[in-house]
Amino acid sequence: MKSKHYTILVVPERTKNVRQLKIPKLLIKLSIASLVVLIVFSVLITMSYMSIRDRMANYQELERENNIKGEQIKMISAKVDKIKSQMENIEKLNGQLRIIANLELPETSNKSLGVGGPSPEMFEDISFLSESEERVIRQLHDSIDKFQAKTIVEEESLLELINFLENQKSFLASSPSVWPTRGVKTSNFGYRVSPFTGKKGFHNGVDIAAREGTPIIAAADGIVEVAKNDLYYGNLVIIDHGYGLKTKYGHMVAFLVEPGQKIRRGDKVGYVGNTGRSTGSHLHYEVRVDKVAVNPLKYILN
Repeated sequence: MKSKHYTILVVPERTKNVRQLKIPKLLIKLSIASLVVLIVFSVLITMSYMSIRDRMANYQELERENNIKGEQIKMISAKVDKIKSQMENIEKLNGQLRIIANLELPETSNKSLGVGGPSPEMFEDISFLSESEERVIRQLHDSIDKFQAKTIVEEESLLELINFLENQKSFLASSPSVWPTRGVKTSNFGYRVSPFTGKKGFHNGVDIAAREGTPIIAAADGIVEVAKNDLYYGNLVIIDHGYGLKTKYGHMVAFLVEPGQKIRRGDKVGYVGNTGRSTGSHLHYEVRVDKVAVNPLKYILN
């Protein structure tokens, strides 16, 4: 019959009495089993603690990232609101300028602009956001799409307005709006008694008496069409300003330009003289629109 105990002999150092300790085998097995269970339990607790600690660290990191992204969303939202305000100001200014320029507003400016919604792929990476934050992101994307569409319309409108104003600028620069020389106006545009025939006739320009050699300037931007000596006008310069406008400068003692030369308003073209059919030192100045003589005084502003 197998023994159910383990016998341990205890021999004291100074005595000869030997003691026997009988330990049940079951107790030994239970102790070993308990130790193994304790070790396993400790390992499991340690692993669980480390897992919880890692999760807490990840959670805190995610919370920090979410806070940062939340602040970024607020900043983007504020910028979008600012852009919206600026776009409204640009649209208002565009409308005011068009009223001044007598231009109609583009048809699309009075209609709501249709824009396509963002694709689902754009929102694949925002699942970590709360429902309210995700809704804000979607609204921001929608606002940006609308602003982009509105920007295209405003850009086209402003380009049209710029082209119009550039054309007006060119027209104003080509308008003969200054006196071509300093002197005294001795003869007006229209009917007068001719100093040569003593009869009433039509005078196509104005005569400005001045001392011989007084500078004559171009009344507007243009290109010299004629620079020659004429039987009636004497030394004559004709400048083509475009838009059907031309100016004539007659009876000069000398001219300083040649055909094809580009001229800016205020450039010297010659000097007052007494050449051609003339009774004294003066400038004969004409303005013609589509080859028809008009009163130069209607254009002069200074």
